[in-house]
Order: sequence, then structure tokens, then C-alpha cells
Amino acid sequence: MFQMMVDIALEPRSVLAANVARSKNQKSHDLFNHLAKYDPFATNQELLLRTAYGFNTLGMPRLGLTKNVDNIDARMLQ
Repeated sequence: MFQMMVDIALEPRSVLAANVARSKNQKSHDLFNHLAKYDPFATNQELLLRTAYGFNTLGMPRLGLTKNVDNIDARMLQ
């Protein structure tokens, strides 16, 4: 998520750069979900942090929320 925001922020006028960053983040989510099928303990750390801190601060997902990927673009960050 942070890498996507850096990519967009460094080239805020480039809609193409924003689209590339958004697709990279979406592919990161897809890869994590695919690999989690083969490793049943992949999400244990995130679940433990969510249990300890709730759904804020350290309890948020490491890659960000999947539904928020489409909301971030170059114009919004400007």
C-alpha cells in the first residue's frame, strides 16, 4: 500500500503511473490470497494484531483493504 502511494505521489500528474501503481497493489492482493490457500498460517499475524488492537492502527491489514484499491488515484492525492 505504501509503495503504491509513493508511486502515485512522486508522479501526481501522471494518470498512467497511478493506474500502474493501482494494478501493482491489486496483484499484490491477488498473490497474497493465492499463496494463503497453500499456507494456512499466512494470516495468523494479521489476525493476532487485529485481535490485540482492533480494526485501527496496528490492527489494519498490511496490504490495506482490497475495496480501497480503486479509490486511490493521482487526482485524489493532489
